[in-house]
Amino acid sequence: MLCDSFNVPIVLLTDTPASRLAPRRRKAARRQDHDFMNAMTLLTVPRLSVIVRKSYGRAYVCMGGGRHSDDVAAWPTAEVVL
Repeated sequence: MLCDSFNVPIVLLTDTPASRLAPRRRKAARRQDHDFMNAMTLLTVPRLSVIVRKSYGRAYVCMGGGRHSDDVAAWPTAEVVL
């Protein structure tokens, strides 16, 4: 939201391999994901996502994949699995 206040475009470098969370951390992680996704959808500045290595499932959407980014680019060796 700070970038939105000063009209600074956002470039997201995405590398989100799957990971397992401890059961006690899952609820907090979901809340943080929800807050981050909510902030990303409210932005009005341009967003560019660059997939560097891996992008899987919900992390792909959370880090600007799909409709949540103005443009998405990927390295030739990048792997995207929805």
